[in-house]
Amino acid sequence: GSEALWIVLISVLFPILSVVLQSGIERLLPPAGARKSLRNWLLHLQINTFFACMQAIFNVAVFLGCSALARKLGFELGLFDVRFATGDGLLILIGSLWTASIIGDFFFYWYHRMTHVVPFLWQHHKMHHTDRELEAISTARQNWMEALLNALFIIGPILILFKVNPVDQWSTGILAGLTAAFLNNF
Repeated sequence: GSEALWIVLISVLFPILSVVLQSGIERLLPPAGARKSLRNWLLHLQINTFFACMQAIFNVAVFLGCSALARKLGFELGLFDVRFATGDGLLILIGSLWTASIIGDFFFYWYHRMTHVVPFLWQHHKMHHTDRELEAISTARQNWMEALLNALFIIGPILILFKVNPVDQWSTGILAGLTAAFLNNF
């Protein structure tokens, strides 16, 4: 219900707020190269915002699709159980997020490699590599179709294949959102 809506909103806002904060700090430091004009910076903020919204929408859609597929085919999401402990607490939360991060990074690595090799994927990915004024705000400079492709080729397989420790959604969402937003911009 409303808890799920808040998690989606947080997952959209953290990457945007993180990049704005990092970009603000970056503006206080001497530039290493050309700086974006305010107009270009605002354009990139719009691209980041749109991409984050599309990513949230597609991630939810892929989750719902994978759940429906699993029910239809008679299995539960998470074919491989990689839970390592029972109970709750900070150690379980950190361990679960670490495990999920390793799995997520594996799928991201291979998907990202494919975006540089497969011509169809490259056509959507190359926007990310064409910015002439690299700044923190350039990080999520991506075609909105990449949000769909990320959901299909990264989130989907993870949902179908791996079961990790169930943890409190708020704690996980906030901690994972902060971590992902922070790390995605470096």
